[in-house]
Amino acid sequence: MKITTLEQQVIDSIATGDDWDGFPHMTASEISEETNIPMKQLRGVISSLEQKDIIQESELPDCIAWMVCA
Repeated sequence: MKITTLEQQVIDSIATGDDWDGFPHMTASEISEETNIPMKQLRGVISSLEQKDIIQESELPDCIAWMVCA
């Protein structure tokens, strides 16, 4: 499976996110801030990674975040 440069940036960014229940998570705004990927473009990268089953959305108590699939 081919991973683009932007996808790898997002994966790496999420892997450094806050730990929640043993898994690092990061919100879209946090990912955008860390990677400097504009939010509009980031939504497409996140969608692509979800379709590839590399990341998944997670509903946390105060927000929606993404985590790298185990």
